[in-house]
Amino acid sequence: MVFVLISSFVGILVTLLLGFFATKYFKPNLFLVLAFFTFSYFSVVISSLLFSLNITFNLISLPLLNSISLLAGPLLYFYARGLQKNTNQLYLRDLWHLIPSILTFINYWPFYRLSFDEKWAYFERVQDNAVLIFQMDHYWFNMEQGFIFRSIHSLSYILVCIVIYLRLKNQNYFEREKHFVSERWLKWMFGFLFCIFFSAVLHRIYLLLQPNRILSISVYINWLSVPAVSFVIFNSSVMFFPRVLFGDYFYEIDQLKIPKKEPVFKKMEFEAGYFDELNEKFEAYALSNPCLKSGFTLSDISMALGVPTHQISLYFKNYRSVSFNTWKNEMRINHSIKLIESGEANNLTLESIALSCGYRSRTNFIEAFKLQTGKLPSAFLSSLQ
Repeated sequence: MVFVLISSFVGILVTLLLGFFATKYFKPNLFLVLAFFTFSYFSVVISSLLFSLNITFNLISLPLLNSISLLAGPLLYFYARGLQKNTNQLYLRDLWHLIPSILTFINYWPFYRLSFDEKWAYFERVQDNAVLIFQMDHYWFNMEQGFIFRSIHSLSYILVCIVIYLRLKNQNYFEREKHFVSERWLKWMFGFLFCIFFSAVLHRIYLLLQPNRILSISVYINWLSVPAVSFVIFNSSVMFFPRVLFGDYFYEIDQLKIPKKEPVFKKMEFEAGYFDELNEKFEAYALSNPCLKSGFTLSDISMALGVPTHQISLYFKNYRSVSFNTWKNEMRINHSIKLIESGEANNLTLESIALSCGYRSRTNFIEAFKLQTGKLPSAFLSSLQ
C-alpha cells in the first residue's frame, strides 16, 4: 500500500500543475482543480490511516473527510456546466449545492468539541474494533449513513454530468474548432468516476446486508483503500491528456502559429466564362441534392467536380454572392419545407426531418429553419393547416 501513499502526493502535484497551467484561458478548469484536490485529500487521509503517519491528523481529518468529499460532485457539475460558454461563474442559487457538505460538517461537531485526550482514547478503541468508527459523536446521522449518502450523492452528480456531456455531443460542440475540451478526456473522466461511485453504492449496500460487521481497523481501511487507489489513478490519468493538463501552454503555442497565406490564383481562373463553365457543372451536380448528406463540405464538391476547393469557395463568393454554408443551409431548409408541404413529414419527428436534411441534431435544424423562414418548424407546420 506504499503505492497509495506515494501516489496521493503525486495527485496533489498534478492538482497544482493543472491549477497553474490550465485555468487562465479555460475557466471551468478551476472547478476541476478543486475536484482534484478533494480526491487527493481523500487519498492522503486514507494513506495516513494506513501508515499511522500522524494520529492528530487522523483525528481531525476522519470526520472532515466526509464533509469535503461531498464537494466533489458539485465541483464536477460546475465544471461540466461551464464547458460550453467557457465560464466559472457561480450564482446565488448554487449555494444549495453546498448544503450537504455544510450539514455534514455540523453533524460531526460533537466529536470536534471533545478534548484531545477523549479523541485519542476513541481512536485507540477504533484500532481494536473498527465498528466503533460508525459510533463517532454526531447530531443526526452516523458515519455509516454518511458514507452511504456520500456515494449516492456523488453518483447522482456524475449522472447529471454525463447528461450534460451527451447534450454537448448532440449539439456538435466537439466538432467545432474553438473549444478547449478534449472529448476523450470527458469520456474517460465521467465514465471512470461513474464506475467508482456506482461500485461504492453497491459496496455500501452489501455491507448493510452483512450480519457480521467489520472486525478490525485493517479490514476497514483496506476497503477504504479501494476508492483511494481509484482516485489516485483518476488524478494521475490527466497526465495522459497534456492538452487538458497544460491547456494554457498549448493555447499560447497555437496562437503563435503563422497564419496560412491566401492562395495565389492563376490568371486563367479569372478569365471570362470560367465561372460560367463551373456553374454549369455545379448546377448539374446539385440536382442530386448532395448537400443533404451529413457532414457535406467544400471538399465533397471539389472531389465530385475535380476542381480545387479554393476555386469552389471563390465561385460561391464571387459568382453566387453567397457563402457556401449559407447556400447549404438554404438548400437543406428548402428541402425540409418541401417535405412539410407535401405531407411527407407528417409521420416524421423533428429529429428525423433534421437527419434527412443533413443536420446532425434537432437544435441546429431548428436554428437554421428559424433563421431562414422566421418561424419555428412547428409554427410553420401549424400555418399550413
